[in-house]
Amino acid sequence: DLVAAQAPFVVEARWTVEIDNAFFWPDWAFEDSWPRRVASYEVHAPPDQTVRWREAIPGLARTDREEARRDIVRWDLKDWTPRDTDITVMGMHPLVHVAPEEFKVGRLKGRTDSWDALGRWYWSLTKDQIRLSSNQENAIEKHVKDKVGDRARAAALKDWISDQWRYVAIEVGLGGWRPNRAHDVFDNRYGDCKDAVFLWIAMMRAIGLDAFPALVRARNPLPIESDFPKDWFDHVIGVAVREDKYIRFRNTF
Repeated sequence: DLVAAQAPFVVEARWTVEIDNAFFWPDWAFEDSWPRRVASYEVHAPPDQTVRWREAIPGLARTDREEARRDIVRWDLKDWTPRDTDITVMGMHPLVHVAPEEFKVGRLKGRTDSWDALGRWYWSLTKDQIRLSSNQENAIEKHVKDKVGDRARAAALKDWISDQWRYVAIEVGLGGWRPNRAHDVFDNRYGDCKDAVFLWIAMMRAIGLDAFPALVRARNPLPIESDFPKDWFDHVIGVAVREDKYIRFRNTF
């Protein structure tokens, strides 16, 4: 909280964010509506790492320079006062979106220069986790045997998970992106959002229905730039399409 005897007053702040992976890169955004006299943002990356960016507002001055073992892109902003059109959701002011062209999580390499490439990486990371034992599949068939219609069967599985599986998030290293194996989640009766979703997908496939994961943004209020692929997402839901209509599985823990 800022307290001053009278306006104007000036606050000077500087901070550094060090990212230990080449995937989640923070955008430059203001989380308030205070005018800026001077502001700057730098992205430092190894020379072999191509940086992509999208400037969200006009009037930014961009410079590039090289230092030992790093290339630096810098944006400067002077005498900025937000306009009504600058304010997006919850008062957030995006200035620059940044992302790596290539990234590596664990041993899996991926790209963000297209949605297709990003989707293929996520599917390669998760597709082998959707397996159940024959005993588990039999239990699933038994659970939905009295349900009539695809939508009712899909909803019964969703409600079963919501009622009987606890939400527990243990996300270390690659576990922040890859769900646990569905047969382990089934037996353990707990998991986070992606564990529950991929369990639902495995259950759906066990009864002959297809379903897919859908990455969404649940907590970060910045809008998604649909033509700038990057790691916009912080949550997973499940989606199935039956008779040209969507069946969605949302976490209700």
